[in-house]
Amino acid sequence: MESKSAQYKRRFAVAEKTAKWAITMAKVRIRHAIASTPWPHWHLLTFTGPDGAESRGVVDMIAIRKDHSDPLTGTKRGDALQIILIQVKGGSAASPTQQDGDRLRVVKRHHRACDVLLAS
Repeated sequence: MESKSAQYKRRFAVAEKTAKWAITMAKVRIRHAIASTPWPHWHLLTFTGPDGAESRGVVDMIAIRKDHSDPLTGTKRGDALQIILIQVKGGSAASPTQQDGDRLRVVKRHHRACDVLLAS
């Protein structure tokens, strides 16, 4: 029989693996969904902590691209960026709470992101 410490380490390793897999699959699905969109293409960035593990915070990934719409006064076309904040849930992760959604919207306002996305 495993000790409580060994059980904890095993569960943590499984959770870490499923978190990485959830992010990988979210990237695949997002790239598939946007494959037919015209230029400019979205770039997906992930935030990992030490040793490639999941990082703290409500934002797991961002999608970013140049904004080629009509420029703001004092700027030229392509100067601005479009940003989407993404939270990824997968494996045995708990469903997002109202607090998670509220935090994500606060971060969205702070960074003036275009939108938020929950990938599961």
